[in-house]
Amino acid sequence: MPFEIVPIIDVPGYGSQAAVKACLDRNVKDQHDKLKLEEAKKEVYLKGFNEGVMLVGDYKGLYPLLVLFLPPFSLYYLFEIILNGRTAKCRKLSL
Repeated sequence: MPFEIVPIIDVPGYGSQAAVKACLDRNVKDQHDKLKLEEAKKEVYLKGFNEGVMLVGDYKGLYPLLVLFLPPFSLYYLFEIILNGRTAKCRKLSL
């Protein structure tokens, strides 16, 4: 790669460099392989959003889908999200 890949989300089956693996698996040669790139992007985005785990920042260890329900809005609501048989909860915080 002509640049350093910064891992942000670990995606099951793809690892922390999901885009690279998806492109290599599909033999994408360059940005002109538009059909292959679109297919890879859709698959990686969907799997990363639903099953991935954040690797950096304040949300490290959380699912990207769960991050949508974090502050400031979750301060006022109780959410329970079922992800692949695992339950992730955000409870109302007392201020």
